[in-house]
Amino acid sequence: MSPRSQRPAPERHARSRLAQLVTQEPFLRGSLVERARPCGKPTCRCRHGQLHRSLYLAVRHHDHRALLYIPRALEETVRQWVQNGRRLREQLEALNQHQLAHLLQRKHQLAEQRTKTKTERLDRSP
Repeated sequence: MSPRSQRPAPERHARSRLAQLVTQEPFLRGSLVERARPCGKPTCRCRHGQLHRSLYLAVRHHDHRALLYIPRALEETVRQWVQNGRRLREQLEALNQHQLAHLLQRKHQLAEQRTKTKTERLDRSP
């Protein structure tokens, strides 16, 4: 593992931002789903088209999909945490792309070294 100072600036920035997101801001991985449906009471407004709105968080829990009801008092909080989760995922993907580029560069250098070594051996052979 190379010291931080030897890493390219974009990679250092991506790692720094990722660490900040993980340690300083709460996050959730999931999607918000809004549902509108009738309650079933015969005298309710939902009988005439004004359906009841509710918000759910769609998540995976132990390899199963689940919808968690989000009370109105927590809607903004959960929206922010889901947004933080998206930013975290995007930052992780950016770091992954930096690492992939680094791997491809090292692979190319290794291939060049092998080619150079083969050429040197061929030049030395009688």
